[in-house]
Amino acid sequence: MENQKIAARLPKSLPTLGSGQGDTWFDPILSAWRSANIVSVFGVGGTGPSCGTVGSPGDSPMVIGVGAITSGDVLASSSSVGPSSGGNLKPDITAPGNQIRSAWADTDTAYVTLSGTSMAAPHVAGVAALLRASKPDSTNDEVKEWLTGNADTDLQDLEAECGGIPSTQFPNNHYGHGSVNARRALEAAINA
Repeated sequence: MENQKIAARLPKSLPTLGSGQGDTWFDPILSAWRSANIVSVFGVGGTGPSCGTVGSPGDSPMVIGVGAITSGDVLASSSSVGPSSGGNLKPDITAPGNQIRSAWADTDTAYVTLSGTSMAAPHVAGVAALLRASKPDSTNDEVKEWLTGNADTDLQDLEAECGGIPSTQFPNNHYGHGSVNARRALEAAINA
């Protein structure tokens, strides 16, 4: 019942940090974060599933761009798809982003169920934080490699291709390198 009350108060569209594809407005910020060795994780947007729909800053090569999958290990229908306007493979990785229960700003105890790449990106950011905690001196590139190099690729065949890459060949412009696997990524970091 409480969820229904909260859902009734939700705005028609949630504010997001992002814009159209290829927007360079974020580049100075992303460059500064990268220079400070801050791992940047962003959702790629919710304008999919057509090819070339990834948005900025998730389409930047300076960030880990995250797509959303459902509990059935299939790309969420709204998850944006690459390639980027610069021809880069995006997303880099996917994570659960459909019907995710999350804290809500309404009260100190409020929760809400939401979907989208904005719900998938925190999964990847959390794993990146675990990796950084296990290897504090790791670089952004190492964190990205541990995430993408250890992703699960047992995902549903979309019978589609974008940028000439089918959804069954990894990496691709639908799932990136696959779905985040925290355990394998952490094992790789610990053993590095």
